[in-house]
Amino acid sequence: MCGIAGFLSKGGISIEDRDALGEMVTQLDHRGPDANGKWFGNHMALGHTRLSIIELSPAGAQPMHSACGRYVISFNGEIYNSEEIRSKITTPYPYQGNSDTETILAAISYWGVEEALTQFNGMFVAAVWDRANEELKLFRDHLGKKPLFYAFSHHHFLFASELNSLKKAPSFNAEVSQDALHMYMQFGYVPAPYSIFKNCYKLRPGHILSFSLRSFTVKNIKAWWDLHKIVVKEPTKLSFAENVEKTESLLEDSIRLRLNADVPVGAFLSGGIDSSLICAMAAKIHPQALKTFSIGFDESQYNESAQAEITAKAIGADHTTFMVQAQDALKLIPKLPHICDEPFADSSILPTTLISQLARKQVTVAIGGDGGDEIFCGYERYLWGEKILEMRKKYPNFINKAICHGVDFLRPATLNKLAAMAYKFKGKKAPHLFADKAAKFTKALRQTNSRKLYRELHSLWSNPNEVLSYGQDGIHLFSDSDEWPDSLNPVRQYMFADLMMYLSDDILQKADRASMSTSLELRSPLIDHRLVEHSWTMSMDSLIGPEKNMKKRVLKSLLGRHLPDYNLEAPKQGFAVPIAEWLRGDLKDWAQDLINDSHTFDFFYHKQLQETFQQHLSKRANHQHKLWAALMFIQWHKDLKQG
Repeated sequence: MCGIAGFLSKGGISIEDRDALGEMVTQLDHRGPDANGKWFGNHMALGHTRLSIIELSPAGAQPMHSACGRYVISFNGEIYNSEEIRSKITTPYPYQGNSDTETILAAISYWGVEEALTQFNGMFVAAVWDRANEELKLFRDHLGKKPLFYAFSHHHFLFASELNSLKKAPSFNAEVSQDALHMYMQFGYVPAPYSIFKNCYKLRPGHILSFSLRSFTVKNIKAWWDLHKIVVKEPTKLSFAENVEKTESLLEDSIRLRLNADVPVGAFLSGGIDSSLICAMAAKIHPQALKTFSIGFDESQYNESAQAEITAKAIGADHTTFMVQAQDALKLIPKLPHICDEPFADSSILPTTLISQLARKQVTVAIGGDGGDEIFCGYERYLWGEKILEMRKKYPNFINKAICHGVDFLRPATLNKLAAMAYKFKGKKAPHLFADKAAKFTKALRQTNSRKLYRELHSLWSNPNEVLSYGQDGIHLFSDSDEWPDSLNPVRQYMFADLMMYLSDDILQKADRASMSTSLELRSPLIDHRLVEHSWTMSMDSLIGPEKNMKKRVLKSLLGRHLPDYNLEAPKQGFAVPIAEWLRGDLKDWAQDLINDSHTFDFFYHKQLQETFQQHLSKRANHQHKLWAALMFIQWHKDLKQG
């Protein structure tokens, strides 16, 4: 894993440009602490930091030139099927080592950039300078595991793995985009192609950008891997059993590819279905006892460490657990703005960073279970979204309104008590944070179509203008009815939405920032593009069962094979964090100081934000997600202004 940075200069590379590239590269040292390199052409500047994983010798150093001399590349990521690609290239190529960067250059020289991309299985971004055509190509992997930003700055076209690097680029203007802030407060992240800064963008997953030096313009940005084309294909007629077999075969190969490294490899084990399955299958492939890592909390409703330890023992893993205290979060929170690079409101980045720090003491590469929910239908909201739409059609409007008003009237604590009593009468345990789920349910019930409904389920602040003094919504999947896949059934619509936005802009960016902050390479076998494509050929019966109530049916079936004693009824937590309780306790003073900070008044209605905080403190409502989004932005902006 590495970091990349660079730019094209319209007037030619100056001494100041050379110094600026050095500063840009320095900002990426945590992504590649083993080595760094720079290359300058007449107009092109390429920088690279290296975390050595495959081919540890200088033969893997970057920026790297193709054997023909036409291409120069700065590459971040891993091409897992490098050996397979080399076997397909029939023209002799003078390889100097086993580096996958050299494989990329050989593939581009043989097929051209766009055809070469279709051969790659991996996580990657790259900048390729074509000396013959004087064109720069930027490209990003299928689902967006690795980040890539680009921007215009006077007579420069800039790009980098992180915004912290871009801020050191020539004449970069770090002005906050009010519209991006609006989207951030709604979703908890800034969706691609936007970034938190004006005139600065993220390259979308599965896309390639071509920039011409001669015209000094972006020639085009287009998809080289298009999810839209995948989701409209008719499902195959494979039975459930056949889908399980194919999934197991693909997943086993994906894990095998991602265990390949010239450095120590371990795994994250949360105790949930996805990570447990990955670790169980990996333990059978890995030649030594698999090193696994987990975290736990004193708050029992957030703690899955006991299940993780049971799984680790069952698969013969060498397991390490770290119990997280509020003080650990307090120490890490001031560092989050730099780690996250732009405002980011998914609080599970705290435990993800802590477990990355834990793992990095023993390994350089780890595998994890990210992507299972989005690809194999694991979220409760997928099933509830469809039920809510059916409920709107089944019952008269006045009944739906009465349900909404009833939930709105009751305090969260009262709702939780009533739910506990009702579930106890049935001999069951009420869902954790029932009142929060009920509030989301009523907001969704008020929506008139599947797109608006899922936007509501996905939102932190349904209307950010309640608390923001400026800004308006941008064009994205939830606001663009033309891009929304109305032809799909509701469950598939929601899965598509998460693959397009939530997976790449939240889940995978969280994994990247947290792991890279500790120089740990984190790999995700479940987001192998072959598994994604296969999941979209499955029937709904295979995904969720004939009764439409079996989330992750295929993965659960596989887990039964590899971990027959696993408790499938255990509640899912993942790396959830007790932020609600912490904001009322150990983090209360920190939050209040930020709300009263002068930076708050530049963007927020202070009175509304303070009232939201007081409602949370008094337990009249649980506003943890709303507040965390605001607090993370304020902390980030405060650090930005302080340099």
